[in-house]
Amino acid sequence: DSAAEVSVDAFVDFLGDPLPTVRLAALQGFAKRDDDSFLTVLSGLDPDPHWSVRAGLASVLATKDPDRALPRLMPMLTDADARVIPAVLTALTKLKAPGIDRILLERLGSEDVGIRAAAATNIGDVRPDGGVDALIAAYKRGEADLVFDTRAAALEALGAPEKVSQRCWLSSTSTSPAPSMIACISATSRAPAIQPVQRSM
Repeated sequence: DSAAEVSVDAFVDFLGDPLPTVRLAALQGFAKRDDDSFLTVLSGLDPDPHWSVRAGLASVLATKDPDRALPRLMPMLTDADARVIPAVLTALTKLKAPGIDRILLERLGSEDVGIRAAAATNIGDVRPDGGVDALIAAYKRGEADLVFDTRAAALEALGAPEKVSQRCWLSSTSTSPAPSMIACISATSRAPAIQPVQRSM
């Protein structure tokens, strides 16, 4: 049956299922109904106990009317589980939330790698004032991370051809493209150049 043919009561029952995967599927299915039913029921529910369902809810809310979704999304920025925040940042970016530039720039300084990576990715879409310098700083800070997530997101946000000079792509070295491209972008933006990372062979 389609989502429209399932009763509201049935969806509410599924939202109380012990399995997070079932609750998330119920949210996603329920969201395909009319917004009034979905948002009305949602307003009476406590935050789901599992982070994956809360993150999924943020993604669902990104498809709704901003005037109705943002009041639910904004408080989710304070979720205690850092794994929820990337989805919230992406949803707020998609809905063009007021103050999104400031929110993303602030979260680019998060202690959590996943949050920093999500902020960098979304800054590439929003292109706020000071975004280039902030992304370069995020790349440099990410050199200390055990994973490449933040650096990869910063490079992608900085390196899209429509966002930076094509010269930076052409001048990057094939053996170590990331540091040389960052150095070019850094020079273009008049920010301190980031030195290539020295790696042992």
